[in-house]
Amino acid sequence: MKWSNNIRAVAALGAVIVAAGACDRSTAPHGLTPVRFRIAASTAIPGASAGLLSANGPLEIATVQLVLGRAALGAGSEFGCHDCEGNFTDETMAPTLVTLTAAEARVDVLTEPVSPGRYGAAELSLTPLPAGTTAGLRDAPAGTTMRVEGRFNGVPFRLDLAIDGTFRGALVPPLDVSSGGASVTAAVTMRLPVDRWFASSSGVLDPTKAADRALIASNIRSSFAATEAEASASER
Repeated sequence: MKWSNNIRAVAALGAVIVAAGACDRSTAPHGLTPVRFRIAASTAIPGASAGLLSANGPLEIATVQLVLGRAALGAGSEFGCHDCEGNFTDETMAPTLVTLTAAEARVDVLTEPVSPGRYGAAELSLTPLPAGTTAGLRDAPAGTTMRVEGRFNGVPFRLDLAIDGTFRGALVPPLDVSSGGASVTAAVTMRLPVDRWFASSSGVLDPTKAADRALIASNIRSSFAATEAEASASER
């Protein structure tokens, strides 16, 4: 998409998964490595800066809240733990509400056992909070899994979306998990294309208008339906 001359900068929030794993044979059967997943928000997205400005007015995104059901590393079409025993079964985690902001912040999500091998992708899945639970999503309609809040031309907006899908991204380079007893720390970064959610071929979408809200919702759903995430992995 080519931005018009009316747009001076692109707003961006990044969702970052940081996986840190250390092998512990007393808790991880068959040499599995427990991997601790975190999710974070960052404005440090290549080619983007902190504000989105169009002829229609400035767009400011304050927070993006996600109800996560699972975070996993994968190879090919297979994701999650394989050949697990005891407490390390591949089950969907209890829904966890995560709030992303423009400020750097990290939130622990879960610990998952990972088999030794090379992993070429990471994924996040969304799942609704249990019925009757609204923790952190006050006044949210039933089934809400995502909330985006901000301002457009100074006017506050809030988008509540019921998306039950998976956001997946390739890891470049792939992440190698060894089976030895030595501690391993790896960083896996996945970025949500928030700037694309509010963009169309004609410019910036206005979330205070019903027609544009529908297009924004469609853009968000498309990003969770497709494998289009930008991700990277590195050992530290």
